[in-house]
Amino acid sequence: MNRRLILILGLWAVVVLGAAADLAWHYPRLPASMAVHFDAAGVPDRWSPKSEFLATWILMTLLLGGLFAGLRVLLRFLPADYINMPRREYWLAPERAASTRAEVGDVVLALGGVILASIWALNHVILRTNLKENPELGLWPWVIMAMTLVAMAGLLLAMTRRFFRSP
Repeated sequence: MNRRLILILGLWAVVVLGAAADLAWHYPRLPASMAVHFDAAGVPDRWSPKSEFLATWILMTLLLGGLFAGLRVLLRFLPADYINMPRREYWLAPERAASTRAEVGDVVLALGGVILASIWALNHVILRTNLKENPELGLWPWVIMAMTLVAMAGLLLAMTRRFFRSP
């Protein structure tokens, strides 16, 4: 296993364990009925039992984790014609295909980690909001979404730049 993959998996573990600890810390103090959906202004417009929030959080984490891990595995078997990248003929030539697919797979896992981290951040805001007397999100979701887009764009630009070069 390469160092980059170990780092990415370590970051995934930090995100998932951190989110689980955050939820475990806040869960006992949450009201029985939680605001779980908010309009664009951050005002709650849907409520549900906190057990439903917990189930949704667990399901979403498992599904997203499985999706990105599955995409990384799928990259090993996907025909080269289905992979859209700069200089595809060079990078997916038989002598480089395995390492290129692993590198692109690492980027897919990193993107998944960014998305999971943003969901953790959004859920943290929702948890903290539900501890208030008048729950309103404020601007935090927009800040988190902007940071997520910047991180995703950075990863994709770095990958594109990396594969535009060929020795």
